[in-house]
Amino acid sequence: MPKKIVVVFFICVFLLLGTTYEQEDNNKSINVSGKSEVSFEPDIAYVLVGVSGVYQDVVKGQKDVNEKVNGFTNKIKSLVAKENISTERLSINNSYEYVAGKRQFMGYIVDQNLRIILKDITLIGKVIDVAVNSGLNNIGQISFSSSRIEEYKQKALKFALIDAKDKAQLIAKTMDIGKIRIKEINESGDYVQPLRVEGMQMKALAVSDTATQYQVGEMKVNSQVNVIYEF
Repeated sequence: MPKKIVVVFFICVFLLLGTTYEQEDNNKSINVSGKSEVSFEPDIAYVLVGVSGVYQDVVKGQKDVNEKVNGFTNKIKSLVAKENISTERLSINNSYEYVAGKRQFMGYIVDQNLRIILKDITLIGKVIDVAVNSGLNNIGQISFSSSRIEEYKQKALKFALIDAKDKAQLIAKTMDIGKIRIKEINESGDYVQPLRVEGMQMKALAVSDTATQYQVGEMKVNSQVNVIYEF
């Protein structure tokens, strides 16, 4: 093989090896995850209330249910704005039972439920008491949120990023790594831990003379990020 060809060949091999080494060197990275949890007190409540019954006469059933619902909404007008009261469900279904092994028609199930948005969560007990006194027999799940929920989500994200940065810097310092720089950031999303009060069948609940009381706890929003640093 001519000398010139041999020299060119080794130069090409050297350059190729050098390029490969640089690529591997540039791919050195630190992968960290950052997590955070922010607690807050809710200031909005979503209350589901309604009435249901079995009627032989469907028209009479509709009238009875409507009267109870309208009576309730009229009583809470001073507590809840009209736009914060909406119909969650309205249904009429056949009711059947098995008697002596035979399926028998028992009547019509008339069901209507309302969704109440309370901007003042101290009114929860009062609204439920009005619902019970108005003849409503279903209290659905009560859930909570905050008018500042986006602010809390951003705060949680910020703390998650700081947590990831602190971890990466600690690793770099401990392992005698020089300057590190961000290569990639991936947000895993946020999660708001729900705060709920489970529903009850009010017809099975003895109503006392005292108003219903609710102790509302804290809610939490969690955030997580994954960050890749290179060096």
